[in-house]
Amino acid sequence: MTHFSLLMIGLAAAGIFGLGWWLAAPVAFWGRWVIRGVLAGVLAALLVPASAIQVLEDWVKAWLPVAASASSAAGADWVVHFFSFAGLGALLFYFRRDVPAAAIGAGLIGLGGLTEVLQYFVEGRSAAVGDLVADGIGVGVGYLVAWGMAVRLEPR
Repeated sequence: MTHFSLLMIGLAAAGIFGLGWWLAAPVAFWGRWVIRGVLAGVLAALLVPASAIQVLEDWVKAWLPVAASASSAAGADWVVHFFSFAGLGALLFYFRRDVPAAAIGAGLIGLGGLTEVLQYFVEGRSAAVGDLVADGIGVGVGYLVAWGMAVRLEPR
């Protein structure tokens, strides 16, 4: 990976995190930090080099032997994309009900597309349309989870 690619990925990730920081600002204190933490986790999971992921996988496999089969299973990457965007989507749809759901959904799909483009430049990673589909399905499920939370948790 060239220094220029690393710089561009770092600047893009910082910009995305800065936008997320701003988007989470009006949320209650604990929710704000949960959103920011999940966004940081999503960016880390999707933009770190494959060698760093391998080190983490080896460490987890050493402590949890059952995880050895799960991480190497076909579709493990799809599952990471799905749950990352379902979790982030549920948080944003629930806590930012003042923002139109279509805008949040479009922003999250845009984030998924941008991370796929950036993955093309990350060592050992590749861009895939299937990952973007998983992101989109995750966003939809996140919306449904947030809607369910709003219906169940709001006073009647």
